[in-house]
Amino acid sequence: MNDRPQDPSSPHEPGPLPEDSSWEVPGELTGITPEEEAFTPPPEPRPLPRGLFAGLGLLLLLAFVGGGFWYYRHTVLPEKHFQEASRLYEARRYAPALKLFRKVLKERPERKDTLFQIGVCLESLGRPGEALDAFASHLENQPRDEGAWIRTGRILLSLGRPESALDPLEKAVRLAPKNPEAQRLLGEVYRRLGSRDRAVEHLSLALTWNPDQVDALLRDAKALMGLKAYGEALRGYRKAAELAPEAPRPKHGLWAARAQLGLPNDDRFFLIPGKSLGPVALGLSKEEVLARFGDPDSADGLQTPGGKTFEVWRFPRLTDREAPGKAFPGCRMVFDEDGRLVQAESASPAYKTEDGLGVASFLNKRYAKRFSGWQETDHRSVGYRYALKEGGLTFYVSDLGGITPDGERRAAVVHTGPLPADDRDQPELWLPVKPPRED
Repeated sequence: MNDRPQDPSSPHEPGPLPEDSSWEVPGELTGITPEEEAFTPPPEPRPLPRGLFAGLGLLLLLAFVGGGFWYYRHTVLPEKHFQEASRLYEARRYAPALKLFRKVLKERPERKDTLFQIGVCLESLGRPGEALDAFASHLENQPRDEGAWIRTGRILLSLGRPESALDPLEKAVRLAPKNPEAQRLLGEVYRRLGSRDRAVEHLSLALTWNPDQVDALLRDAKALMGLKAYGEALRGYRKAAELAPEAPRPKHGLWAARAQLGLPNDDRFFLIPGKSLGPVALGLSKEEVLARFGDPDSADGLQTPGGKTFEVWRFPRLTDREAPGKAFPGCRMVFDEDGRLVQAESASPAYKTEDGLGVASFLNKRYAKRFSGWQETDHRSVGYRYALKEGGLTFYVSDLGGITPDGERRAAVVHTGPLPADDRDQPELWLPVKPPRED
């Protein structure tokens, strides 16, 4: 055991550190680089002042309120004004409506229909020049608005300028060919310009596309009468009479058109396809026929090869108890197995359709497109059968001169379905009838 005191300077055993606080451990001994020694940490962040948050919130509130006010001022309010102006216009208060529509135009110029409505108000107030300017401005942005072209043409026509009205109305018809007002106005333009055929064409189209407005039908039919287009006028008056059967004007127009066409005004002489031959209406029972027309001259049974059974009644001359004192040409009636009248036939030229089609005229060339026709030939007859394409009425003509001494005979058959009930089984359907007596 060595009890010798240790030498503080001994290299093998370090002595205590000096008490001098300025003494530092070298970097290579502490592991800290000079860059790390030179690093100064950033200062701690200072808290944001509460006033900043309040300011931001106020800005957001102002932006929200301002945006809402802008939206109300430029969208909601103009729309309210537009709706109110429309209500005033419907009430025929055109002046205040115009004022509001102009306010809408100022508040929201991009709204599409405002200029159009301004033009409508100006037209209603009797200010055609200003109305034309408004419609012209509207059409710069909406060139496919047929309504604006129609109103432009109508104003020009009312000012006595049919040449200027022609172009806008032709554009309206191209954009909306089924618009009856556009067709009518264009027809009127051509009438004033002296082009009768074009006028008739467009006035007829106005009748075709008319949405069942009686006054417009009467107006167009009257214009067609003035152009001597009596057939088209008859169509317009007939349609008006169907819509307003109790009104006198359609009836008077109908009679005038029929008179010009040489047609009877008594509808009891009409052939109505699929419905009636003169006073004889399809669908009547045998009992109803007997009660109205009395007993037939003859009655026969008829059975088809297909097994269907019919009963045929012949009336050489008809007296209708619902029309006392009036006689009608005779006819042949065919009843089905249920005793219902399904077919009525006559060779008399007194029965005609409303446009003049009858046994004396159905081969007229102007009716050719209405029929489908073909020839029938067998040992009993040589003839033609002409059936309306829509069905309900068939005409027969036969030339039996080479076979019998009867020569040509004709018949008109009103029936249910596309062809007469006994068409294929009885080729000789023509019935000679006695002309009605003059009472």
